[in-house]
Amino acid sequence: MTTITKQDLLKFLKLIAGIADRIGGSEKEREAAGLISDTLSSFGLEPILETFEVYTYKIERKSLLTGGKKPFMKVSCEGIGFSADTPENGLEGKIEFLDLDDISKYHTAEDRIVFAYNKLNIERYKLLMRHDPLGIVRCNTSPGKPAPRTELLHEWLQYGSVPMLYISFEDALRILKRKHRKAKMYLRQTIFSSISANVICDIEGTDYPDETIIICGHYDAIPGGHGALDNASGVALILSLAKMLSVDVPKRSIRLIFFGSEELGLRGSIAYSEKHKNELDKHVLVVNLDVHGSMLGALSFSVLGSDSLTNYVSSYLKECGFDIEVSNNVVSTDSSTFSLKGVPSISISRGGGTSAYLHTDLDTMSNVSTDILLKDLKLIYKLILRIANAERIPFERKVPSAHVEKVRKYFDERYGLDFTRKLLEE
Repeated sequence: MTTITKQDLLKFLKLIAGIADRIGGSEKEREAAGLISDTLSSFGLEPILETFEVYTYKIERKSLLTGGKKPFMKVSCEGIGFSADTPENGLEGKIEFLDLDDISKYHTAEDRIVFAYNKLNIERYKLLMRHDPLGIVRCNTSPGKPAPRTELLHEWLQYGSVPMLYISFEDALRILKRKHRKAKMYLRQTIFSSISANVICDIEGTDYPDETIIICGHYDAIPGGHGALDNASGVALILSLAKMLSVDVPKRSIRLIFFGSEELGLRGSIAYSEKHKNELDKHVLVVNLDVHGSMLGALSFSVLGSDSLTNYVSSYLKECGFDIEVSNNVVSTDSSTFSLKGVPSISISRGGGTSAYLHTDLDTMSNVSTDILLKDLKLIYKLILRIANAERIPFERKVPSAHVEKVRKYFDERYGLDFTRKLLEE
């Protein structure tokens, strides 16, 4: 058995987290893909890169000022990707705070710079665009965190677009309490088509080569950030598993996939599911690793699959001394694409703790614990080996209709009905 140490994990973590600004379709993302490929080759494996087209963006400049009777106050903000540019001299308007849960108040957005809080999905976005806001400032509802770096899905733009910024909870609360009435916002960005890639590597099984277990996670990150927890940590685990499984080759085949452009809307897994649609019936299980090594975080397992798979994972965790309730929740990560297509999945992550810094500049290596990574690696490796070496698949290979409907609802709310329908047809 090949031994992985904390030093190995740190090396793999640095390999990817050391490349900042690896947003999908960027030169930095391509650099990361090359390093992953070279590392797999050093294990004696033969990785390939599968490219696909992706829309991406670069925020050039953003700013926000708010005020009332007193002079305007500068507010720290992030630009929201794929939203519209302001005019060259910026945009000024009256402030309207809007609870996005209360659609009866959307009419108040007209000719206002809307400070919006709570969930924004595609249907709410469409309705909001019909009321012609001047601009939108999204307000983080989680205290103690900087404004996240995020983007719209480019599918939303067909319903209209306005300039959009993101601010922290504390700044939003300060503006509300001080009764600021006006805002001046500025946003300029470049939106363009580019090329992203999935890094794919196969380890052929000794006894059941036509039955494949997918081990996957994404390697891209938010613009400007290091993405150490999200998801250089997952890459470090998958590279470690690759090294171990390349020596301890199991009975079933293993396919390792490092997805590109996950942060832009699961683009890598969607591209894979389209290109490999005729192989999906040979995929026994998908194990997705996204966000790991979080200090003071909690390990979570979410299964989209049969009751027998949920029970199998639950029993395994109990045998290993873990009191973890296995959920059947839809997680916004690449495994959801497979579950929509009927492939069972286990999404494993360590949330909470320092993972509160996801999608911000605070997601750095200083908030990742290699002790925790090593602990979780051992647990995940044993689970994968048990399934990969079983004489018979120890669970029913199906995704119940109730789970498929949950995933479909997630895709409908995020991408729209037409997109989901097309994805299911392909």
